[in-house]
Amino acid sequence: VDEMPLIAAIDADGGNLYETGPRENTFVIRPTRAQEAGQVMELYRQTLLWMRTVGLGQWDENYPNSQGLHWDMEHGNAFVAVLGGRIVGAMTLDDTVEEQYDAIDWQVRGPIQSIHRLCVHPDAQGGGYAARMVRFAEALAIQRGAAAIRLDTCSDNLRARQLYLNAGYVQRGTCVFPSRPELTFICMEKKL
Repeated sequence: VDEMPLIAAIDADGGNLYETGPRENTFVIRPTRAQEAGQVMELYRQTLLWMRTVGLGQWDENYPNSQGLHWDMEHGNAFVAVLGGRIVGAMTLDDTVEEQYDAIDWQVRGPIQSIHRLCVHPDAQGGGYAARMVRFAEALAIQRGAAAIRLDTCSDNLRARQLYLNAGYVQRGTCVFPSRPELTFICMEKKL
């Protein structure tokens, strides 16, 4: 997919990000619709299968799950990336602060937003969609009054770490989640 220039940030009523391109390549990031929950769960499943083939243990059969997705959708925090009418990505942007973040030496004070579960379908990876989703999250976080975005990614997920480093995120420390004690997560932050 050719690089499509950004032509709009976030509209006033729904948080959509539109980019140009031929109709079959129109790329939109928007809130997840209720009828799309099954498609997002299938995207999560395909992403989990891909993670396993490349040796990443970040996700499992219990995470992400439909209860979390529905919660995110009900609170206006679940978003999909749609390419030519097909959901190719998903993420959550909210003000959740993980308990494990308490020990991290965060540098930015003030309201924050957090990115969770950002993924791109394996067949669509390499097209720059994850970077566009991060830019969308940053623009929406600013609109929501956040001073920073925080996130974590598995230390083994070098692609995700590089994505965030390229976008200007800074590593602030590591944490371990009780549900996955065998994994170390890199905590990152970007001042908005």
